[in-house]
Amino acid sequence: MAELRPIVETCTIIGADVPLPVVPLWDLPAAAVLLGVSVSNLRYMLTVHKGHVLPPLYRVKGRRLHRMLRGSDIKALQVRRLRGPGLADYTRECHG
Repeated sequence: MAELRPIVETCTIIGADVPLPVVPLWDLPAAAVLLGVSVSNLRYMLTVHKGHVLPPLYRVKGRRLHRMLRGSDIKALQVRRLRGPGLADYTRECHG
């Protein structure tokens, strides 16, 4: 099987090579809509399920940091929300 190489595109603004595809990121309000929870509930979920999401990414806008979530983070939180903390761990132990 042939090895897949990432596609590299040159940015027209700064002239740097950018590997594609770029991982989509969502801010907390958009991620809350995707998960069907409030932003404060999403913040609580991120605290409780800290071990199940990747390290945080931040976007700087002005002097403020905005937390960004990857698609894998949203998927992990969605699984935890649907199954609950105990059942998700039990399912992982049983099914690998």
